[in-house]
Amino acid sequence: MGVKRKKILIVMSDIHKALEHEWFIELIDHDRFEFEFFQINALGTEMDKFISSHGLKTYHSKVKNKIDLVPVIVRLIILMLRNRYDAIHAHLFIATFTSMLASRLVFMKNRIYTRHHSDYHHVYFPSVVKYDILNNRLASKIIAVSSNVRHILINEEKVPAKKVVTINHGFKLDLFAKFNVSSERLDTVKQSYKIFDEKFVIGVISRYTEWKGVHYIIEAFRLFNQNNPNSLLVLANAHGDYEAVIREKLKALPNDSYREIRFENDSAALFNCFDVFVHTPIDSRAEAFGQVYIEALAAGLPCVFTLSGIATDFIVDKQNAVVVPFKDSASINSAFEVIYNDTKFAKYIGDMGQEDVTKLFDISQKIIKLESLYSSL
Repeated sequence: MGVKRKKILIVMSDIHKALEHEWFIELIDHDRFEFEFFQINALGTEMDKFISSHGLKTYHSKVKNKIDLVPVIVRLIILMLRNRYDAIHAHLFIATFTSMLASRLVFMKNRIYTRHHSDYHHVYFPSVVKYDILNNRLASKIIAVSSNVRHILINEEKVPAKKVVTINHGFKLDLFAKFNVSSERLDTVKQSYKIFDEKFVIGVISRYTEWKGVHYIIEAFRLFNQNNPNSLLVLANAHGDYEAVIREKLKALPNDSYREIRFENDSAALFNCFDVFVHTPIDSRAEAFGQVYIEALAAGLPCVFTLSGIATDFIVDKQNAVVVPFKDSASINSAFEVIYNDTKFAKYIGDMGQEDVTKLFDISQKIIKLESLYSSL
């Protein structure tokens, strides 16, 4: 007789597509663990279709307002009592709040959630911090995606250290490497957004929200473009709550010197359109993780970074990227100039960054750590 599989309910909210969750489904050991999914606000999404295509049982609920939380909690309680899961694992805020509360009410022993944000609520929505603290108390284990998140949980929110386990995000890193992006895919993206080969392309993939620091990049590019008019700024994920400020900043640029892309599905091809990548959150705690740090380095790009989220754990100035101070357009411009004028240095930091992320963030490492955590329950 084989060993009984541990039965785990994965609860997710507002996830429409996420490669990392797809990789989790593909690579986790289904001979040892049996998974069911409870998705909130995800019916008919790419994530939902992917789960169904792998023959995994999934349940759905919808939350539009606070009142809708009650039937979700009730439904989760019924599922937990009926199916007797060995553990529950939640992702994102609504999923975490509803599932941690429901699982505690039915005295489920193993209540896990992954903390995907850092101090965002502390800075922008202090009234919500009490719910973070409640989630922390209800959980039996909390997965921190970086040392930054671990620090906030333990030092700011007073979570016992034994309750927190650090598991970094993982990636299929080869997908971003140039040798895996066909010339056809690359040409398709370039033609879609008029990204011409003769341009020196500076890439940004960040929502238009204040803490991402995109407005400092635009000012840096304005200075750089004055001396290097063949340069092009590409802004992807170009939408968000800081859009009005960004639009005003863009008015200072020549009309044909930048491109805005709301969403590009082929992110690997988009990265490989860039000559340099820049990501400059406004403080060290702004990013919980910051997956674009890893994706850009996996593509072998020379990068300009401020140290936030996961970057604080492994980025070293002039060894695997150029590090600039927070909120400093002049320094960002200077970094662009160095990378533009010193191709040997640009290649060196690009190669070293690619080598470092390959060692640290391969998806297999995350899967091993998750399987170890699940096995220990």
